[in-house]
Order: sequence, then structure tokens, then C-alpha cells
Amino acid sequence: ADVAHAVAACFGREIEVANVAAANVIGGIIRDIEQASTSSVAYDTGVERSIDVGWGYWRVVGQYVNQRSFDQELRIVPIRNSFTVTMDPAAVMPAGEDQQWCIISEMMSRREYKRKYPNATNAEWQESSPGDTLLDWENKERIRLAEYYRIHEIDDTLFLMADGRTAFKSELPTQESMAAAGWTFARDRKGAPIQRRTTRRQVEWYRINGTKIIDFRVIPGRFIPVIRCEGNVLDVNGRVCRSGMVKDMMDPAKMFNYWRTS
Repeated sequence: ADVAHAVAACFGREIEVANVAAANVIGGIIRDIEQASTSSVAYDTGVERSIDVGWGYWRVVGQYVNQRSFDQELRIVPIRNSFTVTMDPAAVMPAGEDQQWCIISEMMSRREYKRKYPNATNAEWQESSPGDTLLDWENKERIRLAEYYRIHEIDDTLFLMADGRTAFKSELPTQESMAAAGWTFARDRKGAPIQRRTTRRQVEWYRINGTKIIDFRVIPGRFIPVIRCEGNVLDVNGRVCRSGMVKDMMDPAKMFNYWRTS
């Protein structure tokens, strides 16, 4: 059921797993996405990084079915370099589902950058840019970009309907449409509609080039589609320390190298 709700969130709607038949259908959708994505590559990459350095990632993205289609399908893709991801440090859940923001950096050729974003700035390389690792950040051939996800909490009002369903005020149709569909509000003892103030989550995606936002869209769903895979996690005086097998092998390797040299 948890996996089903996660997939449902990626589709932008809630799916209630009420019976075995519905669960089988949702399980089939998940398996189809995994099969089309060759998801084992993403899973293995994330787990391998978590063993080596202490954390790994994979992500869920939407891709067009083909070049002549407006339809998109979900795909699970790997993130090979764990250090390109900066996840909200306040996220305590192992998979990071409680994260409020996430940044993924990448390198893109300047020719491709100008083709995709012809009106964007920061396309020219300046050798006087600050930084000790300037060549690793960008160079004459490539530019560094970032994808920035964030959760935007929007104030709204939640109404309870007579049939037990709920609906946000911002999503309610007109009164004529509600009457035609047979929608009526559940009412309290005083006859007033049952409602409460709440917020609804909106996932926003930004493409940033270092100086400006060059692309933006709202992502369907309630969760940032970047999944974390953790290795060893230890909370030391309020500070979270993540480690893989490499960290524990460093000191023995130093001792071995020292005595071998001696």
C-alpha cells in the first residue's frame, strides 16, 4: 500500500487500495514502470553508492512516449554521482520522502545549452570567475546547471462532502456543476458546511544557471521524486553522520601503508 500511494503521488492523485484486485492493478503499473525503466540499474547504483560512501540516490522522471506525442510516462533513472545531489538535511526518513527541497547539479555542453535556452544568460565563460576549482565547475566547452525541487505549501480550505469525500476549495467546481453532479457538503449541527483551514503541497521544479531561473514547471504529486538510499547512519549529539565501508577502511589502509613503507 505504501508503494501504491507513492506511485499514486507521482501521478498526481490519491489511489485507495481497498481490495486485492485494486492492489494487483497498481502493482502491475509499478512493475510496468520498472520493466520499461530497467529500474534494477537505478536500484543497484543507489545501493552500491550507499555501501561505498554512505548514501546513494535514484529518481523518478516523466518522459515523452515519442517525439510526436504529448503523452508522458514515468521512468526510474539512476544518479551515478551521489555528490551531485544536495538533499534537505532536515529530512530524517531513510528514503527522504519528508524533504522540503533538493538540488541536483549537472554539466551540459554550451552548444546544447544555447540550443535549449537561447534567451538565457550566463552562456559565455569568464576566466576571471572566482573559485579554486574553476575548471571543475565550468569551462569553455561545458556549463554547470542545477535542478531545484521545492515543496510549496499553499493555504487552502478543505471541505467534507456528504458522501465522505474531501475537496479543496480551490478545486471545487461551480455551484451549478456541483448540483448537476450531485455534490453536497456535509454539514454540522448548525447547518454550516464542515470545513477546516489546511495547506496543500505543490512540487515545483526550477532550472537554474547560477544567475537566473531559466525554466520552471509544477510537478504532479506531493513528494519530490528523488529517492535516497542510506548506508550506515549515526546521530552524534544531534549531528547525522552517514558512512559507507570506505570510511572505516581508511585508517587501516593508512596503517598498512605506513608499516609497509617502514
